[in-house]
Amino acid sequence: MFQTLYQYIQPFVSFTESEKQVFESAFSFRQVPKKFKLAEEGKIAKELYYILNGLVRLYYTKDGEEITGYIFKENLFASSYDSFLRQVPS
Repeated sequence: MFQTLYQYIQPFVSFTESEKQVFESAFSFRQVPKKFKLAEEGKIAKELYYILNGLVRLYYTKDGEEITGYIFKENLFASSYDSFLRQVPS
């Protein structure tokens, strides 16, 4: 599973074998059901996701209506980035 991730990030960074071990220890793989919420409004995003298979929809609510902000596809990272990086509520 890591091979796909390494192919994606290889243009940006290279790892030694020992660095790969540390990097891989920070990841866990899991399958999530359809409509699973990666982050919720008002909560701090604790995880960054790498999409191996499927799509992730980023949306926000305005006047009670869901507005799609972005669709993340396979081989992309997904999260509420501002919340994850700054550790502030989304």
